[in-house]
Formats: sequence, structure tokens, C-alpha cells
Amino acid sequence: MVSVAENLAAVEARIKAACTRVGRDPSEVRLLPVSKNQGMELIAEAYEAGVRLLGENRVQEAAEKARYFADHPDLRWAIIGHLQTNKARQVAAMASEFHALSNVKEGA
Repeated sequence: MVSVAENLAAVEARIKAACTRVGRDPSEVRLLPVSKNQGMELIAEAYEAGVRLLGENRVQEAAEKARYFADHPDLRWAIIGHLQTNKARQVAAMASEFHALSNVKEGA
């Protein structure tokens, strides 16, 4: 079985190779691993491998994981995908980034 660290290294190597092919500086590219449907053990393994920002598209799942890893203050969360208006406050309280916007309400 391939470890998270091995998978990360493989993806980072592919990013570097792609950047080299097109003449782009690999330091300009940021990998955002996504923790959707992954257990706490796998997230802990990713953290041990150096991951400090994780994407999540389910606000409740992200909040639960953020609470679980509250003793890792350098682990940040990015919410990706559609966001329901009623969950915006919760996202603002726990996420450091939001990576989508499907529409803007008038007067908002």
C-alpha cells in the first residue's frame, strides 16, 4: 500500500515536471489536498507528511475535522465548492480560504 507521503511526493514530482515543460516556476503552484470522506487517521498521516492546508467541500465535515485537529494550529482548512448562505458564518469562523462562488445575491 502506498503511503500518503509517497502519494504527495509523486504528485509534487508531476507538478514539477509539468512546470518544467511549460517554463513555469513550480513554486508558483500550490497543491490543495482534499480530505473529503477521509478519516482522521489519514488526515493525521497527511499532516505528518507536511500537509498544512486541506480542502473540504462539506462544511459540517470540515468543522468536525477542524475541531478534531484543534491542537494543530498550523493546519488550515479551505472550503471548496458551493456554499449555502446559512453556512457562511460557520465557514468564516473555521476556514482560512473559500474557493468557489456560484452566484451573488443582490443586496448582499
